[in-house]
Amino acid sequence: MSTLDIGASTRMDAGAAIGTSTGKPKLAMILVVALLLVAIGLLAYVILFGQSKPKVKVHEMPQTAVEVVRPPAG
Repeated sequence: MSTLDIGASTRMDAGAAIGTSTGKPKLAMILVVALLLVAIGLLAYVILFGQSKPKVKVHEMPQTAVEVVRPPAG
């Protein structure tokens, strides 16, 4: 058996071992995708149905200027 045959059989064995591994990485990937879908859904809800009016409009703010009255010079 040559070194080329040994390398090929080792790669095939490693590929078969990866394919028959436990379902934990697959479950983690499903959870990540589900979390992303929930986050995208919440973002879309806020953008589409969020409050479009500001709570305080600029022209509705109370007047904050203070008038200073000086006594007449004299």
